[in-house]
Amino acid sequence: MKEKLTILCLAEFENPEYGYAFPSHETIAERTGLSTRTVQTHMKTLVLFGAVTIEKRRSGGKWLRNVYLLNVPDSYRQKDPEWLRWHE
Repeated sequence: MKEKLTILCLAEFENPEYGYAFPSHETIAERTGLSTRTVQTHMKTLVLFGAVTIEKRRSGGKWLRNVYLLNVPDSYRQKDPEWLRWHE
């Protein structure tokens, strides 16, 4: 799966308290060594496969950022101590 680096990077940025991440495509590209265009393509594929959901956030009529929700099964989350700490 070519998208592996992208989704792993998203997981690293995920806020366990809220369950989402919001790095820019440029930040992900810099962190993974991929091009921004490749990250954009990976995101589309991850959404298509249902691994990630993208929400667009606005404020005052302007789009602020994309927020990425990782679609991780609860059975996996229950094994993640950091995530559990925030959701007890």
